[in-house]
Amino acid sequence: MRVTSPLGGASREDPEGRPYRDRDNPEAPSFSLVDALQTERWDFVTVTQNSADSFKAETYEPHGERLIEAIRKHAPMATVLVFQTPAYREDHAFFANGQLTQQSMYEGLRAAYDEFARRHRLPVVPVGDAFQIARSKPQWRFVHPDPNFDYRNPTPGSLPEQAGSLNVGWYWKKDPNGGPPSLQTDANHANVAGRYLGAGVFYEVLTGASVLEIAWQPEGLNAAQAASLRQAAHEAVAARKHPAVGATESGPPTRATNPSRIRSP
Repeated sequence: MRVTSPLGGASREDPEGRPYRDRDNPEAPSFSLVDALQTERWDFVTVTQNSADSFKAETYEPHGERLIEAIRKHAPMATVLVFQTPAYREDHAFFANGQLTQQSMYEGLRAAYDEFARRHRLPVVPVGDAFQIARSKPQWRFVHPDPNFDYRNPTPGSLPEQAGSLNVGWYWKKDPNGGPPSLQTDANHANVAGRYLGAGVFYEVLTGASVLEIAWQPEGLNAAQAASLRQAAHEAVAARKHPAVGATESGPPTRATNPSRIRSP
């Protein structure tokens, strides 16, 4: 089950009572956080900030503290983790006026997530760090705008060059009313490369195993691309130098948790 539980989401209602939706089954009835936490015995529960507010440290509290209290009350056996979201792609509308840049968004969200995690003594899943590390490598350096693409009057079906992107980017959206499709952009959600990168970070944090040992790669990535993303994920986790969630004080990470069972509401 996957539900969205942003830290700022409790600003309107009690975090224990706010209705949520199962993203994998949108037709299912809504449910409360309590319902989700009590569905089964969770190994891990992640909390994250709404990405649009992630670089604004003042938006994390008091809602984050209330959310963590609810999790610890209704899922006391679960380990709570802070999921650090990545900064948006360089061509996002947030950066249009130049007051905020992709780099400054990253620096702001990293500081905000770290401050929140320290305050509540929680480990960080550094997906945002991994994105930034990958973006520093030539293979994942997205360049915009495409000088050969007419953004104002695009040919239907055509797209600008988006090599090196970790985000969905430009795409054509069908008109539900039967009209002509329109050119849209999604510069914040991850594409297959970004999802693979983020999964690598979660894999290392949750299991203590090295993602560099993984050979599998998803369709849409070649071997070199997959290897570079695994390396970026590994570097991000290693830079934090904290033991895996399952580690013991006197030894290496335990393998008591089966990675195939890891789920989080």
